[in-house]
Amino acid sequence: MTVTKPSAVLAGSSHLMCFGVPLNTEDGRVTLMPLKDLDEDFLCLNGPFPRTEAYWRELQRLATGYKLFIVWRGNQHMAEHLFASNPPFDFVLSDQVDLPVATGSVLVPEQMIREQFLPSFDELETMLKNIQGGPHRGVVICGTPPPKADTAAIRAALVTQEYFLKRIAALQSSVDTIPLTLPVTLYKMWKLLQNMLRDIAERHALQFVPIPAESQTLAGFLRDEFWSSDATHANGKFGQLFLQHLREHV
Repeated sequence: MTVTKPSAVLAGSSHLMCFGVPLNTEDGRVTLMPLKDLDEDFLCLNGPFPRTEAYWRELQRLATGYKLFIVWRGNQHMAEHLFASNPPFDFVLSDQVDLPVATGSVLVPEQMIREQFLPSFDELETMLKNIQGGPHRGVVICGTPPPKADTAAIRAALVTQEYFLKRIAALQSSVDTIPLTLPVTLYKMWKLLQNMLRDIAERHALQFVPIPAESQTLAGFLRDEFWSSDATHANGKFGQLFLQHLREHV
């Protein structure tokens, strides 16, 4: 019997967890490991979290033997703007101008939000240039899950994430009382991030694979059947659905 060797590697940030792999390795080493269900197409590059230079160097080395599927960050909108400013801000998303603007918010230009997010892609741009400067088997940039539409669910999930608990403490507030940015504003920032990922892929003549449309509500949010137990990630059911789409690009 012929055993098929996986020909692709999933790599990137915390959204890899939806594919059934742990967030980091116990010994802190960068390790190529199977997915939870021993997928015949994909392996996963795991390592310490936050990711280190050694992690990205290893990914570049693997480009000669595997097609790379990169899940780049994806939580910038939540990490930077989940807690509402005073006064709150909003913006008009240029490719969905019909979306509502939060009442009482300060309207800022989309370009201002884009420029704030740009530095979070610098390392990706550099890595893609390095990979394309030598032999490689192809690179795919993957989309990342949208936010939940339910503010109460997001608030309830904050207690599971140390990052947000530390920020709440630094702001001298509490999980129950800290003001949250409206979901529609978070959605617009998420959609802008997806547009930026697509732009990067096109600039490097690479594929961008968005998340499956069936994982989203009609308004674009993550459907509740795909929620994880925390405030920012999708679950394994989402991961299996996304893998079905990614296999079309192996």
